[in-house]
Amino acid sequence: MCGIAGFSLTPNSKVKTRQLANAMLTAIEDRGYMASGFAYSHDGAMGYHSAPQPGSSLPLKFLPRKARTVILHTRLATHGSVHDNRNNHPVISPDGNIALVHNGVIYNHHDV
Repeated sequence: MCGIAGFSLTPNSKVKTRQLANAMLTAIEDRGYMASGFAYSHDGAMGYHSAPQPGSSLPLKFLPRKARTVILHTRLATHGSVHDNRNNHPVISPDGNIALVHNGVIYNHHDV
């Protein structure tokens, strides 16, 4: 099982990005508590962070306060160790321009 969430805020939104991200990660933690992560788009750049820890305790210092587009993920490890961060989400494309999260095992991941 995995938990997937995300949001996209308008430029003039008063919502606090880190507070919302924490609330959503905590809400989906029951779908997976072994690893968590996020990716964001901010000022034309993309960034991400993941770690082998529950979403409710994932440090959000790497998430810019003014980021407006964010995807979030929590993971229950069914395939691959959470201690190898390459197994945790978000998954980033080789050129660093695409971040994605998914639910389930991708058995042909080497081909993809």
